[in-house]
Amino acid sequence: MTGQVAETFEEAFASEEFILDPYPTYERLLREAPVWRSPSGRVFVSSHSLVSAILRDHERFPQPEDPNPSFHAMNPPEHTRLRRLVSSAFTARATERIRERIVGIVSDLVAAMPESGDIDLMSALSVELPTRMITGMLGVPLSDGELWEKWANQLHHATAAPRFLPEQEALVAESRALAKAAAIEEQDYFRRIVRERMQDPGDDMISELGRLVQDGDRLTEDELVITLVLLLGGGHHTSINLISSCVYWLLRHPAELAKLRADPELLSSAIEETIRFDTTLQSVDRLTAVPVELGGFHVEAGSRVTVLMAAANRDPEVFEDPHEFRIDRTDARRYLSFGLGAHFCLGAPLARAEGQEAVRGLLARYPRLGFVPDDPPTRDGLYTLRGFSRVPVRLG
Repeated sequence: MTGQVAETFEEAFASEEFILDPYPTYERLLREAPVWRSPSGRVFVSSHSLVSAILRDHERFPQPEDPNPSFHAMNPPEHTRLRRLVSSAFTARATERIRERIVGIVSDLVAAMPESGDIDLMSALSVELPTRMITGMLGVPLSDGELWEKWANQLHHATAAPRFLPEQEALVAESRALAKAAAIEEQDYFRRIVRERMQDPGDDMISELGRLVQDGDRLTEDELVITLVLLLGGGHHTSINLISSCVYWLLRHPAELAKLRADPELLSSAIEETIRFDTTLQSVDRLTAVPVELGGFHVEAGSRVTVLMAAANRDPEVFEDPHEFRIDRTDARRYLSFGLGAHFCLGAPLARAEGQEAVRGLLARYPRLGFVPDDPPTRDGLYTLRGFSRVPVRLG
């Protein structure tokens, strides 16, 4: 399919171009089939109105079960109870209290960069800032970063492949064993740290939550472990991709970058536009608890529905000129990138703050930042979690 125009959705979803740039296919879905049933029977929903309704309705569209214990796969009321125990550390107000720490880490990272020359933004800033922040908050060793990356890669490769066609679903199934092994290793890692902190607590989130386990009636050890897995992974990759994507799209749109340099107050909206324009979490799955009607399709109870937040974020019914990257737009915050309702992303305020300070610090030091000729940024080849593997930039 490389270099050809896909005539059917099946051809489009099977093409290499779809992984590199899914948005032309989303545009067709929104125009021709906002509810599309795959040959496998899975239903895909792309319109903003339907995606919003499904994400808010956890009773009719609950999270599907996960063979590996997972915070993501929990539904209310259990999910609500666990979320309430950790949410105070990730509110917008709590994030503002630690913004000074974010600024300090960014300053150190940017100061460590050379005055001129070429660097990979991913390794120099995008990965380092969120990693240092979340490990400091949780109280886990920064030196264990290679372990987390290994587990994250195994888990993401099992869940991040496209699942539009039967053959794609089969490939995902083949990688689940690797993901299960990674999940067990990561849970054992946190279980050991939790038990150590319960014996010798410190000034960190694991110690604080460990006290709830010791109380015996508010949190179990297993619940704490799967919550920590979520916090480390979620607090890591969302911010990584946001930082690199914001810089990438600003450099791809010099007029927007010039607008930001002329008016730094636009930084917040530049981050919001990046979140809308190139969504990190492209889609999530839900199950139907009861029979439902979606876009003229009768969907049986127990069916899998994939909601395409990234497509909904380009819905022309909601966003003016949705395929344009404009950092001063007023409708960007209507995006669905962080979800809605009970499963709204816990770390959204932290991701925003890290993105703002990382881009602010980088642009302040390097007024002539640009791409490296003949060394373009490369995508990581994943679908559900869309991001980069390398973003080479020229500093001076």
